[in-house]
Amino acid sequence: MFRLLKTARYKATLTSILSAGLMVFPLLLPQSTPAHSQTLFDMLFGEKKAAPPAPPAQKKPAPQRQVRPKKPAPPAPRKPSAAQIPIPIPAPKQLVQKLDDANNVLVLGDFSSSGLADGLMEAFSDNPSVQISDLSNGSSGFVRQDYYNWNQSISTLLEQEKPAAVVMMIGANDRQVMDSNGKIRLFASDEWKADYKSRIENFTKTVQAAGYPLIWVGQPPYAARAMSKDMLALNEIYRQTAEKAGASFVDIWDGFANEDGDVVITGLDINGQEAQLRSPDGIGLTTAGKRKLAFYVEKPLRKILSDSEQQDEPAATSSSEAVSTAPSRIDRVPAVSLRDYGADHSGILLGSAPAPAQPNAHKHDNPYSPYPERADYFRSITNK
Repeated sequence: MFRLLKTARYKATLTSILSAGLMVFPLLLPQSTPAHSQTLFDMLFGEKKAAPPAPPAQKKPAPQRQVRPKKPAPPAPRKPSAAQIPIPIPAPKQLVQKLDDANNVLVLGDFSSSGLADGLMEAFSDNPSVQISDLSNGSSGFVRQDYYNWNQSISTLLEQEKPAAVVMMIGANDRQVMDSNGKIRLFASDEWKADYKSRIENFTKTVQAAGYPLIWVGQPPYAARAMSKDMLALNEIYRQTAEKAGASFVDIWDGFANEDGDVVITGLDINGQEAQLRSPDGIGLTTAGKRKLAFYVEKPLRKILSDSEQQDEPAATSSSEAVSTAPSRIDRVPAVSLRDYGADHSGILLGSAPAPAQPNAHKHDNPYSPYPERADYFRSITNK
């Protein structure tokens, strides 16, 4: 309490002194008073009010950098739109009108033989004397005779078509159990193989008995290795049966397999160019694959067709014409060996000078024996 009174008294005394001083020295105070006047007490003991914030200093704009104008780039050539790009269209292959008496080649089998028929049509498209007839059945085989029986239908087909040759390619659908006279045969068992081979033999005998040449084409590898392995076993049955019947067997395996025996989707076509031969699933054939497949069949097929044309040519009408066209007799002499240099009894090799006289030659020496000046003298100088 005492301190408070003392402080109040002190403040009052000091205020009076300062008031008197202001009256004596008025010039010491600032001449211009602010709008809100303050007493000396307020100046000494009052709370300081925060000065109003100064306006933010405006930054001087940075001098702009002079940028030289870029030279205009030459306009890029406009690419023609897809509609304007000329697409090279291969010239259509000229279709040749087949002759009325053209040789009819009958192609039989499953879906693989249908691709073979397409390839053969392309191969013989410019030959008017060869007609390819595709009578394949895509889902057929020699196992499911209830679906389609080739042994029963082949005789009717041969009688209707009267082909110059029969080409058979089948087996891709035969990897299944077989019903043999009410008995179920498991695939690839000994009983299955025996019954399957018997059906193949009946087919080949029917074609051969009718007098038509037969070409049996083996199966290619497929994407599934198990299926490719089974195709190898079936190809061996086809090979044995065809050779036994005197038919031609065409093995196409290496043309569609790599070094490991697996199927190749992309390989070399008939022109030696890289091309896609099989469909992505490794089962079907592309256009290039069909043409390559037909390439293997062309050689034996052309031989059969040429032999049949030669048989159809008429023979010579008279023996006198045959004698006049026969070549004259040529007398031949036996050939002379190059090693037999004494056969002409001259003792001189061709292109060499006559042998010089040998005064020291023994009377029993062979006059045609080599001497040091001849090329066939191989004795060394030390053995003279």
